Amino acid sequence: PELQRGSLPRSLSVHLSTTIIMQTHMDYSGQQLSEYLFTVILLSFTALGFVVGFALQELSASVYVLTFGCVVASLVCLPPWPFYRRDKVSWLPNPPAAATTAATGSQ
Repeated sequence: PELQRGSLPRSLSVHLSTTIIMQTHMDYSGQQLSEYLFTVILLSFTALGFVVGFALQELSASVYVLTFGCVVASLVCLPPWPFYRRDKVSWLPNPPAAATTAATGSQ
């Protein structure tokens, strides 16, 4: 059955339009940068949490600082921010149809 314009449920049409607007990918160097930032942020907040907890003699202070660091690291590293997509991934061109059928052995 063919879908006619306006026949999609509103929630699905809003979801599809936001999916088309938002780019949800990272390139390879962006993935590497995200992993590096995640590690640096977590290690920094771990060290800070240790110092704060030691100074206050409260383990809960260390846990709060580390939890805040996890939230910051998640907000920085999980969404596909535009600076993670600086290097365009160039794909190989599609092979000609004749070469594809010869390689697979189909007729």
